[in-house]
Amino acid sequence: MVWYNSLDDTGANDSLPNSEVRGLLGFSHDIAQDQTLGVQAYLEHADDFLDVARTDRNRWWVTLRYTGLFMRQNLVLSWFSFYSPNEEDFFLRPKVTYKISDEVMATIGGNIFLGKDDNTFFGQFEDNTNVYAGLKYSF
Repeated sequence: MVWYNSLDDTGANDSLPNSEVRGLLGFSHDIAQDQTLGVQAYLEHADDFLDVARTDRNRWWVTLRYTGLFMRQNLVLSWFSFYSPNEEDFFLRPKVTYKISDEVMATIGGNIFLGKDDNTFFGQFEDNTNVYAGLKYSF
């Protein structure tokens, strides 16, 4: 838990960040051999709520991370997601990595932004959703 004191914020300028209390609580655990699941809850509570871009005095985020190693750890499945229940916002990051040989590794993944409104934290990036692929050679 931390308190962010915005000394410059007098309430007259909406572009300055508000003072706020921030808290983070997380837990990670092995759910099976070579498989890990982690969850986090994060809260920002604005003291002087003048920020018109935010829809609520409280901004909640819940994150979920899954990592699984398969096929003698040559295949890695990864999922990371943010979800804001009060803003109905999502940011999803799936990724698959396969080690073809000791020198070559292939990756495919995505960055998916979803939001109820265009002005929410992740909803504003909805048009930036993308899929990527990569091939890495190490020598």
